[in-house]
Amino acid sequence: MQNERVVRKKYQRNFLTNVILEIKIPKILELVKEKPPSDFQKKIVDYFPSINEFKGEFFKFTQRSMKQEKRTGWEFINKEKKMRIFFEPETIEIEFRKYSTFEDFIKIVKIVLDTLIGIYPIKIANELSLRYINQIYLKSGNPFKWNNYIKKSLFHFPKDFFNNQAKPLRYLNALEIKENEYNINFIYGIFNSEFPNQINRKEFTLDYKCFTKEDTEISDVIEITQQFHEILDKWFEMSILEGLRKKMGVEENEE
Repeated sequence: MQNERVVRKKYQRNFLTNVILEIKIPKILELVKEKPPSDFQKKIVDYFPSINEFKGEFFKFTQRSMKQEKRTGWEFINKEKKMRIFFEPETIEIEFRKYSTFEDFIKIVKIVLDTLIGIYPIKIANELSLRYINQIYLKSGNPFKWNNYIKKSLFHFPKDFFNNQAKPLRYLNALEIKENEYNINFIYGIFNSEFPNQINRKEFTLDYKCFTKEDTEISDVIEITQQFHEILDKWFEMSILEGLRKKMGVEENEE
């Protein structure tokens, strides 16, 4: 029997405002002692030349108690301020604020991970998540009508619920889904970038996060991130309609 052909979509543009990979790691003790990650900074300086230090307090909850810890973190930013790393003793977060392709994103992830494990004796990731935030903005149109752009099942604004005096400010919904061994948090609706003003702009948020809280071999992080990407890509395609694909400039690619 022939394998079923998978048709994936690629676009000339996207509405992604943030793509974030977060990796929870075992505590790096020298960072707890507030020793700056100088060796890490030296190895990524060509990609992330700017560094900011943050000091704060962290509350850790257990079943029996709450413990307060002082915590220092470091933010590394590229020259265009479109990519950042946030690094603190138990977390490393890689964020793109201008996203082109997954291939470009995973290339930077590999560089950061190779640098991390080349300096620190990290064998596992305690938690791993990939998040895509799509803030869809159209220049004109009724903000409560998304026919031909968003699946009808994702947007059914309860107009009959409001009286003439009520001014809707936000309309957000949340789903929690299990797919294979991974969890997905899906938030969708009108976030309203002009909040607390009433909804006037034609905007729609599709915010997906795929994650696992199971321990993962650090050598498997890239492969699992790829799996997360494929799952979330599928959910995005399930959420939108041809009108939005046309706005994005769809190119069909068969794999």
